[in-house]
Amino acid sequence: MGRNKQQRLKENREVQRECNIQTIREYERKMDVLEEQIGKISLKIAALNKANRIGSFTLSYIEQVPPNDGKFYQSVGKMFVCEPRNVVVKSLETSINHTNEEIPKLKETLQKFDSRKKEQTEALKELYESIKVVST
Repeated sequence: MGRNKQQRLKENREVQRECNIQTIREYERKMDVLEEQIGKISLKIAALNKANRIGSFTLSYIEQVPPNDGKFYQSVGKMFVCEPRNVVVKSLETSINHTNEEIPKLKETLQKFDSRKKEQTEALKELYESIKVVST
């Protein structure tokens, strides 16, 4: 009878160990996905910041040019189209306003993903600690 009990305990520990390993893998997979999303959002923020700086610089330069001097070209895909100054200015202002609206939203999303990642890390640490306690 004692041998069967020991055998069942051993089997239960093995099942618990497999469950723990599966849970750890699931947490690690979730953390990998979160890290990937954080990287994508960070790149998007950097790209929008760059577009904002370029647009602001271009707009400030265009505003220095007298209204009737020179021709203004706007890129359309891989080509450039001659546009009136007010159309180019309006397009740049719209672009700058869009990036100014999007960047805070993306930063907020980034903070949410960071907090989720921290929660996952803490949960993983707790799981490791519980496994250490059970195995000793």
